Amino acid sequence: VTCVAFAPDSRSLACTTTDGAVRVWDVAAGKVAATLLGHEEMAWRVAYSPDGRTLASTSFDGTVRTWDSRTGVTRATWREHAAGTHGVAFAPDGRRLATTCLDGTLLLTDLDVEPPVHRRFEGHTGWCLSAAFSPDGGTLATSGADHLIILRDAATGTLRRVLSGHANGVQEIVFSPDGALLASACWDGTVHLWDVATGEVERVLRGHTDLAQGIAFSPDGRLLASSSYDGTIRLWDVASGRLRHVLSGHTGWVHFVAFSPDGRLLASGSADASIRLWESAGGVCAATWPIPGPYAGMNITGVSGITAAQRASLLALGALDDGGA
Repeated sequence: VTCVAFAPDSRSLACTTTDGAVRVWDVAAGKVAATLLGHEEMAWRVAYSPDGRTLASTSFDGTVRTWDSRTGVTRATWREHAAGTHGVAFAPDGRRLATTCLDGTLLLTDLDVEPPVHRRFEGHTGWCLSAAFSPDGGTLATSGADHLIILRDAATGTLRRVLSGHANGVQEIVFSPDGALLASACWDGTVHLWDVATGEVERVLRGHTDLAQGIAFSPDGRLLASSSYDGTIRLWDVASGRLRHVLSGHTGWVHFVAFSPDGRLLASGSADASIRLWESAGGVCAATWPIPGPYAGMNITGVSGITAAQRASLLALGALDDGGA
């Protein structure tokens, strides 16, 4: 599982996976409600539009796809990036979509017109890994493997400020709900909290023993969750920087995390092919969802004339009944 994202109503959770699928889960039932197929390589990030009607996903196949979140139908696909697409973020008004690319560029797409209009911005000298809009929609931030965070005017793309201070690549960035802070997760395992107004580092959170991958503020801005390749999730008190909880249970890298908009749950997606839901207040694991293959439930039986490798592939996809001959 490479990414998780809650719908605005907290009732659905979308995830991307290494098989290229986007899956939408019914949170109450703990079951996959829809599997969206179309990406030809690993799907990396997914985001809901502010109104919850649209999903956007990025992939190492170089495309960006938007989907109707209710029907699962593809709305649009574009291949404007020159390499794999990585970060994705909707503007707060839902009218623009920011996507980042491993060629170091940012693409800002106007969704109000048909076909969508794209504007490309350069600035990072390495992979452009993440994008985030400020809550008021005025600032667009990107982070990169070049150790930098770039702040731009979200309407024009004009460079406002470059934040330097990380000693390694910056995997993920996110604004606090009030827009005063920007949190960043670094490949050296640290998490930085930046004062957006001054561009200065307010606090450095240390504790992860491997690459810090994902970060998320709770809806009230009091907690910050960080995930890491060390297999853990850490919950931090934003005001004091104190570590509140270490969430353990995943058996692989933990890629990204997301708080439910109602603040009750924290979701995490891991390389162990599972999603875990945690209680935000106490850090207790409330549920574990294993990822089914994209064709799970087909239960094909009576298959013959295929190689052992082909059978293994069908089993991995969930299409073959394990008892089929």
